[in-house]
Amino acid sequence: MCRNILLYASAFFWCAVLTAQNTVDDYYTIRKEYAHFPENDAKALSTIALSIRLAKTRQNFKHLFYAYEDAALYSPDPADKLKYADSCIATAQKTKDPVLISTGYLGKGIVYYFNYRKFDNALRQYLLAAQSAEKTNDDYLKYKIKYNIGVVKSYLGYYPEALLYFQQCLHFFENNLKTNPLPAVRFNNTRGYLNTIHQMSICQRQLNQWEKVNHLLLLTKPYRSIPAYSQEKGYFLKENGILAFRNGAYRQATDSLLVAAQVLQHRKEESHLSVTFFYLAQAYLKENNLPRSIHYFKKVDLLFSRNQAVLPEVRKTYEVLLTSNQFAISSLEVVHYTNQLLKADRILQRDLPHLSSLIYREYDTKSLVVEKEKLIEAKKNRNTIISIAIFFLVSLVFFLYKINIKRKKNLQRYHHLLHQYETEKTNSPIIAVSPSTNRKSEYSPKIIDDLSRKLEEFEKSNGFISKDLTLGSLATQLQTNTTHLSYVINEHKKMTWPNYLKTLRIHYITNLMLSKPLYLNYESGVLGEMCGFKSRQQFAKQFFEIHRLTPLEFIKLRSKKE
Repeated sequence: MCRNILLYASAFFWCAVLTAQNTVDDYYTIRKEYAHFPENDAKALSTIALSIRLAKTRQNFKHLFYAYEDAALYSPDPADKLKYADSCIATAQKTKDPVLISTGYLGKGIVYYFNYRKFDNALRQYLLAAQSAEKTNDDYLKYKIKYNIGVVKSYLGYYPEALLYFQQCLHFFENNLKTNPLPAVRFNNTRGYLNTIHQMSICQRQLNQWEKVNHLLLLTKPYRSIPAYSQEKGYFLKENGILAFRNGAYRQATDSLLVAAQVLQHRKEESHLSVTFFYLAQAYLKENNLPRSIHYFKKVDLLFSRNQAVLPEVRKTYEVLLTSNQFAISSLEVVHYTNQLLKADRILQRDLPHLSSLIYREYDTKSLVVEKEKLIEAKKNRNTIISIAIFFLVSLVFFLYKINIKRKKNLQRYHHLLHQYETEKTNSPIIAVSPSTNRKSEYSPKIIDDLSRKLEEFEKSNGFISKDLTLGSLATQLQTNTTHLSYVINEHKKMTWPNYLKTLRIHYITNLMLSKPLYLNYESGVLGEMCGFKSRQQFAKQFFEIHRLTPLEFIKLRSKKE
């Protein structure tokens, strides 16, 4: 993720210079001695310490702020990065400059996100940064914050929403590349442009939009041979390797991913490294190189144990290790990987609802409020202001009323669902057969009885959890044809085939969650797969159609009872 563009060495830094030459000349003179050093290079710290002492002696807070920024950038120790980030904020507050204050909060959030994987703390700092940035005219700073909040949205799995943020950032960085002649500003906007493309590639990959991924990667080709963008080259080697794996070019995938791993390891980009290791393991598995495959799967496990960063690839790692028959893992390893999988689900259940709510309350909503206030100020119409205030107040009361009604209805639906499942006879078919009363039967009782008996056996054996099950495949399995089978389901089960299938699946997974609390720990995508759905969205939609509750609402209500 775009560490350098977002960690302190930014175009804002150069723009601030143009307005403060008389106050930070000494800083620039000293900075020339280490400006060429790479990020996290501790050799720069002794010179930066001299710069800090000089700034303190002269009470030059802008100089001191920039020096602390550099100290955070070049320090290899996360604890020191956080300490210097705090010093940036304290120094910025002495200047009362909202640009510096916002930049300080943004820097601290980035340390929390990339070095500590503390997403809650990072998001809080981003929101403080956004609050201060609203008092400035610095669009570059505002788009940096927008980019970082987009990264959090992507982590939460809200890929379409994150893409909206990244598309705005891409447009901004691309325009600045074309219009701003300053080399330093062009350099930083180029990094913003490249890193935004990287984030968009991740989102499109998670959405299985592979043609769009390929198009985005083609945009980066002119920059890959430029040494200044070696870190970004590592990102795109990773994405190229994943694309090659998806296309079945496994040797090409491993070649690209191995080089990417070297770059990311050097940069200590552990989240991207986990993804790289996962696809290396998968590529070697496809080539039947089991020792190399298990080696890289274990590397993913090691990184997760260290940083607790839950990514889709981390969960898939444990699913592969626990379900594949190709690996001879011990019973102790089975216990360990199971615990790791459950830990990943707990982290997701803990972080996702809270972080998404925080973004909505503290950023998305505030952005709308800011736009509303600008409109009001432009119109300068007192009556309009009063009308809007009344509208929002009424809307708020109505919203709270609806929330309360929904909560009560959800509770009623949950208790009704419990009563329904507790009174059901376990030795009867899941969906009872009813005699047809609408029209004269077109089939003999023998055919109907035979098919009804076979359907009962099919239901009891849970044959419906197969993801690829169709009316045709079930008809073949029951030694009949689709016409006969469809007739019995329609006339005697009183359902269409799609409704019949989804009812069986939702009934099955609901019973598991009611009878075995362990299943309440799984995320909805996993639960959906267990009962035969191919996507989390499809499962959530059909679960709601059956129970009038979302899976998350059901799990929350059920968890309170456990």
